[in-house]
Amino acid sequence: WSSLTTITIGNSVTSILYKAFYYCSKLTNFYFYGTKEPSYGSGVFYDCSSLKTIYVPTTYTDDDETKFCDYSFEIKKELTPM
Repeated sequence: WSSLTTITIGNSVTSILYKAFYYCSKLTNFYFYGTKEPSYGSGVFYDCSSLKTIYVPTTYTDDDETKFCDYSFEIKKELTPM
């Protein structure tokens, strides 16, 4: 996990579990193409200090980045759901 720079999640994912991407320190971008917002466990991106942007579909309604982790990053609504 520690060498991942980009993660892409398709529309079949309905939940992302507790600390799913724990310590992916090189992760900079996360793409979520789902048509429905998944449920999140706490600390999904815990210790992902390089994470800059989470890309989500234009239909995404939740802007609460605090549920992901305690780092500052941007949520961009610009993807077309798959």
